Amino acid sequence: MGGTVRLRKHLIDYLNGNICNNWVEKGVRPRAAGPANTRELLYAYNRATRHGTNTNQLGNILSKDPNIVKVGTIRVGRNDYSSNYEICIWATQEYVEMQIPDFERGDIVFFDEETKTLDRLVREC
Repeated sequence: MGGTVRLRKHLIDYLNGNICNNWVEKGVRPRAAGPANTRELLYAYNRATRHGTNTNQLGNILSKDPNIVKVGTIRVGRNDYSSNYEICIWATQEYVEMQIPDFERGDIVFFDEETKTLDRLVREC
């Protein structure tokens, strides 16, 4: 299995809450299925694997994989504007479809941090 294929599989497993025992032994916490941000995914993958990945490769895979959906962004950093930036929040298409049964690829979905739920942005024609 190639590196990109392996990375995709591990990301989907992580987002689905399928954390294997050797990842837990390496310090990755078990989690329920649900959204995770890019920083969390990068940390978990790099902590648990020998070769790891970088932010650019991770972002490319997350944005191009048909099984992974961007469900929002969060602002991180310090309080002053010069060091604030946004990172994406991701979920598997399977998880999104469980939360929003009539979801179609291309729908704009967002994750509500307070309620920990997904919702779809409805566009008026």
